Amino acid sequence: QSAGYLAHSPLSLNTAPPSGSHGGGSGCSNPVLQLANGSLLEACAKAAKEPSSSSYAADVEAIKAKIISHPHYSSLLAAYLDCQKVGAPPEVLARLTAVAQDLELRQRTALGSLGTATEPELDQFMEAYHEMLVKYREELTRPLQEAMEFLRRVETQLNSLSISGRSLRNR
Repeated sequence: QSAGYLAHSPLSLNTAPPSGSHGGGSGCSNPVLQLANGSLLEACAKAAKEPSSSSYAADVEAIKAKIISHPHYSSLLAAYLDCQKVGAPPEVLARLTAVAQDLELRQRTALGSLGTATEPELDQFMEAYHEMLVKYREELTRPLQEAMEFLRRVETQLNSLSISGRSLRNR
């Protein structure tokens, strides 16, 4: 079932959420992973009226390169993967962790060979998107924490009933 979360290659992540998943939407609706796969800007370009000029394609590639090489990209991707880890089975957690480590290594390697000049507008976007993903993970986590607390209370009550029942039988 972990195949619903990830494909075989670390950079070919399956962005379609499995049925019943918290990742609403259909198809490739996860922009961070689409960008990791190199398809976000292509998807945006197809959604807009795609000009036929080759300079447009070069501009798209330049923007994509700026985003992927941005110093905050690895933290953005890590925040997205943290969202995917919420409620995931252990084998999926292991795979997501491996993907995150691989992508972080690639990002560090890429940043080492590129300059760190960024654009304030891109910095602001990356920071805002990261913050949104962190808040989203918190929202995803809250119901699971509440459910776990509820189950702990039920278990405690059942244990106290069990102990009470045994003490009544022993009289």
